[in-house]
Amino acid sequence: MAAFIFAAAVFSAAQNSIQPPIWASKPDVAAFERTVKDRIAGAQSSIEKVTAVKGSRNIENTLAPFDDAVRQLNAASYLAGLMQQVHPDAPFRDKATDMVREASAAQTALALNRDVYEALAGLDVSHSDSATQYYVKRQLLEFRLAGVDKDEAARNQLKKLNDELTEEQSMFDRNISDDQKKVEVTDVK
Repeated sequence: MAAFIFAAAVFSAAQNSIQPPIWASKPDVAAFERTVKDRIAGAQSSIEKVTAVKGSRNIENTLAPFDDAVRQLNAASYLAGLMQQVHPDAPFRDKATDMVREASAAQTALALNRDVYEALAGLDVSHSDSATQYYVKRQLLEFRLAGVDKDEAARNQLKKLNDELTEEQSMFDRNISDDQKKVEVTDVK
């Protein structure tokens, strides 16, 4: 029975996938860029669903689309970061670096989005299970730690700092992935 449930879950996840697995074939730069941009666009669509709600907020109309936005942005960021680090072709790594910047900018925009913060803050989770209550409380804390509750000038400064940090991190990572040094051992004892 457990195997059937697992197989159904895997099949369901595969059916809900936005794209075929990136590893199904060797992606070119354009396909890679499209994949990352599609993830970012999917996140933006979910964010718009969160902010478009009129009336009472609930798990389905607020938390579920928020979770989807976070998942989409993480998928974009993780894939771009992986390709930036390990792809053997320098032009591909260059595009991956650009995509890391885009994904990071989208993550920062979400973290500083006051409308999304207020939507989550307006979510009544008092009748939800303790895990959901904790999760929402933690997400609200992360928003505040990111600076969402600051004034517009402070949020703009935080965005600028995060963009600079992303740029520095990308340069650091790129220096590592571009390094061609080799170590050869001739005398094995």
